[in-house]
Amino acid sequence: MINTGSSEEPKKGLYFGWDRPKAPETVHQWKVLCLDLKTGSILWEQQVHAGKPETPIHLKSSYASETPVTDGKRVYCY
Repeated sequence: MINTGSSEEPKKGLYFGWDRPKAPETVHQWKVLCLDLKTGSILWEQQVHAGKPETPIHLKSSYASETPVTDGKRVYCY
């Protein structure tokens, strides 16, 4: 997930200043990348969605917290 706007500056401490009750107003890009296991280089990349997030997130999480899986032929992402 890539925020194409400005991001909140990190702050010292565990909770960075309370909850995030509103979704950001900036456009985000959700991408799936395939990395080479030995070198870490990007083999392919696919943007799967772009837009403003519809929901807020817990401040200790991110919009990229889901884990894609594969059956060896296809990649499944939530």
